[in-house]
Amino acid sequence: MTMFRRLSTTRSGITGATARGLSILVFVGLSTLAVSCSEVSEASSFPEPDRATDLFEITRPNREITTLRAVDERSILVEATDARSTGSNARSVFAWNNAMAGSSQWSCATVRHEGGGTQEGVALRIRTDDARVRAITVTKNIMFGATWVYNVHLWDTARRGAVPATLLTSVDLRRRFGPVDSVDTPRRLCAAVEGNELRFKAWRASRPEPDWNDSTSTETVILPKAANFEGVPGWYIGHLPDGALATYEDVIVGYDTAWRRQSTTSTTAPGPTLPVPALSNPLEPFGGRPA
Repeated sequence: MTMFRRLSTTRSGITGATARGLSILVFVGLSTLAVSCSEVSEASSFPEPDRATDLFEITRPNREITTLRAVDERSILVEATDARSTGSNARSVFAWNNAMAGSSQWSCATVRHEGGGTQEGVALRIRTDDARVRAITVTKNIMFGATWVYNVHLWDTARRGAVPATLLTSVDLRRRFGPVDSVDTPRRLCAAVEGNELRFKAWRASRPEPDWNDSTSTETVILPKAANFEGVPGWYIGHLPDGALATYEDVIVGYDTAWRRQSTTSTTAPGPTLPVPALSNPLEPFGGRPA
């Protein structure tokens, strides 16, 4: 496994880590977001609370303070605690704060949530430079109810505008999901990036995992030069309704080309439940970016 240099960051301390199995439970008391990841075939130790996760806001229409709490070896609680927050138009990317930085990586998650307006996804090359956040995301479309469409965005909070992102492509996967699909049906999504090529696949979690060469479930996207930076793999969540829940299950991240030759579903049993104290300090909200 290739080692990568540490990312520059002022508050998250992103460093090296191995692929780890976790479900991430995201709870938003008012209106914010979160994200998640899983393991391949080897068990990993449960991270200490101060090594757990970081949330990076890429749009924040209202002031929100988000705290993280490790619940057990398979779940992490993310909670919005600012009562002044309203609406559900916030978007965030989420990663282990000791994840390895690099350019070749992959991320997967199975997502369960309440409400058709919730937008799930995975994120790659998440990078923070002071208040600037960049990432590549693959997300389920929620506009006009066309949830069989998946969007690939390049985010950069240094851009002006309410949504600092470039839509790279929209992919129609109705051959996999059909024109009508229940928003409550859990799906699994995996994405991998190497150089200027991004590949992703999505399928119903209740069905067998499709091969990476299955044209009905997978897509290849050529990235622009602006996406050529190092970062860490993680997840995305947006538009989570007030008080709703989203669970990211069987989460997985990796830093090599293992995704090409193996299943992206965890094959190990959950470990024993461990009592873990809540994190002592909330994450500070990002500032200095367009609203």
